[in-house]
Amino acid sequence: MTDVVTQEIAEGILLHKKVVPSYANYEVLDQTNIYSIESKLEKEVEIVIDITGSEGAAFESTYSTSKTVPLRPLEKKEVAAVKLFGDWLLRIKFTYTIKQFGKGSALPKSVGGKKGEDTEQNRLFEALEKNM
Repeated sequence: MTDVVTQEIAEGILLHKKVVPSYANYEVLDQTNIYSIESKLEKEVEIVIDITGSEGAAFESTYSTSKTVPLRPLEKKEVAAVKLFGDWLLRIKFTYTIKQFGKGSALPKSVGGKKGEDTEQNRLFEALEKNM
């Protein structure tokens, strides 16, 4: 059974990381890190995941070093699977944007502001992991 590590990266936004080791002898793959984001906010959130500067790391199913994932209110979604190879170094950044609110909308407490105020927040969470 694989353990899941959970960290609150902002008020109302949780990052879940699950490490899946590679058991296939024919692969040089060490492990796959699966990241999920859980939004407890009542507004849409956009997540940007960036692994630029990493060594021996790649997103599953793409050659890009960054990806953008939208989250609906109160949604939990897998946002990235990062494959780690050989002597890897993972530099991963999660940037989130809370979508603007229209007039008459109530803002959740985690965002602050006043009722009906247009608000947008951008925040960054960075993690550095090494293969030891």
